[in-house]
Amino acid sequence: MREARLVGLSWGNVADAADVRAESHFRRILSERFPEINAKPDKKTEGGDGVVTVDHPAAEERAVERRQALHVPGYRRAMGYDPTARTLGELLEDWAAIMRELKVRDVLRTNNLPTGDFAEVIVAVHFGGTRGGSSQTGWDVIASDGERLQVKGTRHLGTGVCGASITPIRDTAYDSVVVVVFDEDFVVIEGLKFPREVVEERFPVEQYRNARAVRLTRKLRADSRVESVDLSEAHRRVHDGIVD
Repeated sequence: MREARLVGLSWGNVADAADVRAESHFRRILSERFPEINAKPDKKTEGGDGVVTVDHPAAEERAVERRQALHVPGYRRAMGYDPTARTLGELLEDWAAIMRELKVRDVLRTNNLPTGDFAEVIVAVHFGGTRGGSSQTGWDVIASDGERLQVKGTRHLGTGVCGASITPIRDTAYDSVVVVVFDEDFVVIEGLKFPREVVEERFPVEQYRNARAVRLTRKLRADSRVESVDLSEAHRRVHDGIVD
């Protein structure tokens, strides 16, 4: 889908500092013009399997508005990058260059999509912690108080199930799980934190993969031990490069 990235532009922008400042300015303008971009999902419903789904009746309309944002005066110049003008080959080259740069900045530590790694960086900033090494098992971030956090990131792409499941949990060397749910532009729309005992009580080991498959159901969210975590400020700092 061809679409302007109104939020998360720094992932694709390799402009100099002046362009970054201009980009930030226009991002604020666009945010004011299209406030629903950062709004919460319209409503939640529960399917037969207890999985919470998020209905976006205006999802396609919002996508159109995002594409139309390309026509806001000065927007393309501020971005320094117009994906709609790129060929498929050029887009793939851009993607490869971005992935390499994310590795240089120690965001990416694998060759996978940045969802999990970006979640780890945000959680580390929020809890004042330190990320583990790429070969670390069990936990991903050590919080400032010593709590071992296993971090899971998932993306909600606009319709259907919102973060219905996360990657399986195979290890026990952690104290709590922190789940970061992003929208398609890598903006955090939900953060959840719960202790290991919740995982072990609610999700049995599936023998065929020797792991626990955690599903983000209404029942899980209703558990008193599951905390809602506001990661918006940590996301802003990471997104804008304001990290100590």
